[in-house]
Amino acid sequence: MNPWTAFYVSTLIRGMDKDMNIKQKLSFVDSMYETVTKEDIFNKLKWNHLCCLIVDGVNDRRGIKKGFVGQVKQMCNAKNIPQPMFLYCIIHQEALHAKYVDINSVLNPVVKMMKLIKSPYTVQRHVERLSRAFELKKEIGDFLESKGKP
Repeated sequence: MNPWTAFYVSTLIRGMDKDMNIKQKLSFVDSMYETVTKEDIFNKLKWNHLCCLIVDGVNDRRGIKKGFVGQVKQMCNAKNIPQPMFLYCIIHQEALHAKYVDINSVLNPVVKMMKLIKSPYTVQRHVERLSRAFELKKEIGDFLESKGKP
């Protein structure tokens, strides 16, 4: 077989060290010739070592028997081994790992809202509206009575 025409399935191990740095190591690379279908990958799995499986796409999750995840669960039950943990959508996970969230983008709207709530102008405005409603108490009562509301 020509290695230049083979497909390669790589397995990565990603974790976090004690300093909260993400570390990634290549676990193994397996060459697959001719086609790479879910059946090909399914038949090459090392079932004793399987602890986590990441799939991408709706077809992998579709149904108990048709989807790749369902087939893996059935095989684990048949071999009487623990089912792996399933994670979905590696593309989105990669995108999230590649980015970081700036804490200011989260805190700034919250701080603005708190300032708005606590601002003296807002408190003064609420007090003015409340006192105006109290001044109009008789008129509001007459209006509600004319509409048949108690």
